[in-house]
This record gives sequence, C-alpha cells and structure tokens, in this order.
Amino acid sequence: IAAEGGLPDMLTVAEDAQVPASFLTRLKRYDAWASNWRFVERQVRQEVQILRLKSVAEQVLKSKGVSSQDLAGMMAEAAESIKGSEQWAISDMQETVKQTVELIERRVNSKEPYIGIPSGIRTLDEMTQGFQARRLYYFGARPSQGKTALLLNFISDCPVPCGVLSAESAKEELAVRQLAIKSRIDSQRISVGLFKKDETRIFMDAASKLYERKIWIYDEPNMNLDTAVLVARRMKRLYDIKVLFVDYLQCLSPSARASKLKFFEQVAMASKAMKQLARTLDIPVV
Repeated sequence: IAAEGGLPDMLTVAEDAQVPASFLTRLKRYDAWASNWRFVERQVRQEVQILRLKSVAEQVLKSKGVSSQDLAGMMAEAAESIKGSEQWAISDMQETVKQTVELIERRVNSKEPYIGIPSGIRTLDEMTQGFQARRLYYFGARPSQGKTALLLNFISDCPVPCGVLSAESAKEELAVRQLAIKSRIDSQRISVGLFKKDETRIFMDAASKLYERKIWIYDEPNMNLDTAVLVARRMKRLYDIKVLFVDYLQCLSPSARASKLKFFEQVAMASKAMKQLARTLDIPVV
C-alpha cells in the first residue's frame, strides 16, 4: 500500500487484504516480539483460515440452484487450501540442497531400476524413469487407437496400490479387458462366456491373480471434475494409492463454475486440477 502511495491504516489494509476491519482489530491483541513471532504467526494463520472457512460456509448456505456436487467441491476446495497452506512453506537454499542431496542418496542406494513406478514398457520407462510422484503424464491419440488398452496395461503391470477414475468405461468392462490381458483370451469371448478347451482354468487363474490386486475403481459416467478430485483424495486417504490413472481427461464434465467456458478452457482447467492433485497427493497422475 505504501509503495503505491497509499496510507497503510486499518481500513486500507483491510480492504487490500479483503478481510473485515474487525478482524484486524482482533489481531492487535497479539504482541509480536523476536522471541514469540512464530507463535503469533500461527495464531494469525489460524484466524485467517477460520475466516475463510466461515466465508465459504456462508456461500454454501446462501447458494440456490447449485448441485450437491458443486457445493461439496466448494467445501473441499476450501478445506484443501487450508491443508495446502500448512504443507507449503518458504524454504532457504541450504535446506533445499540438503533435502535434494538426501533424495539423490536414497536413489543411489536403491535397488530399483527406475526412480518412479514402472509402466511395464521398457522403452517408455527408460525415457521417463518410471511414473514419478508429483508429475502429470498425458497419453494422447485419435479415437479407437488404443489409449484405454495402453492404460489397462499400465494398471495390469502396476506393482503398487493404484486408483482408477473411469469416466468412459464401466468397471465391469475394465475388468473384462484386464482379464483378457492376464489370460490372453479374446475379451469378446470372455464377455459372452465362450471358452475353448482348458481356457476356463486359464481364465480362473487370471481372475484369481486380479482379485488379489490393490486396485480401486470409480466409474461414474460424465464424472464432474470436482467429483474426480474428491474421489482421488478419498482413495489416497483411505487406501494410500501410489498412482492415479484417469480415463480420460476430456470425459470429465466441468463444474457449474466452468460450464460457460469454451471446451479447450475446460480441458485446460481439468489439466490444471490434475497437476495440482499430483503435487498435493505426492503421486503420479496418468
């Protein structure tokens, strides 16, 4: 405010920070000194977070004609912003270098061939060093060129717990295609139950192996972007997934707030949300 030639009094600071002047008045009861400034900082952050939550809660209570999914998205976004503010902090270069060296030392001592989670395709893993945490990976092609089949192969070879958001295919369809990959039996014959000699045993062996896998699937058609984010966070919280597979980005319906945007803007917003999800959950999103 002062740099712009203004007077930094109580009213101008409140207006610039977009908080009530009464909020700043409450903060005056804290006396900040060199010995207690961290305590004061925590108190100020707590006050701001409470204020933000109350503001969103008031918006939810006053909302009319808004779907329950959008309301849940608003609350989840507010709660996540508070968690994110606690997670991220300003770091000095000394601490950053220390953490980076420790990370590289762990990789040097690791017996794993790749840094990240292997995809099962050697050439791809050599290029990417596996699916790495906090990164977003895209696989694009024209319709009916095998994008979902490629994704199912990633899931089939995934050695860690994984989550799947499928806005295009039902979970039963995905399971049939997974069983076809595992058993090497044509998926159409599996769907109608036409097995050749000895294929029933091969199919049941494949089903038994798939049954033991830690894979969690959510297959709501025309899935809302906010719903996708909420479900992904729930999968991480309840099942500690190590990677999230999404099939596919353009199938995610925009929230009510983005419904009037152009299609490419909606896809860009979905992409941004997936990248943010990868960083906050500390997992790769494919």
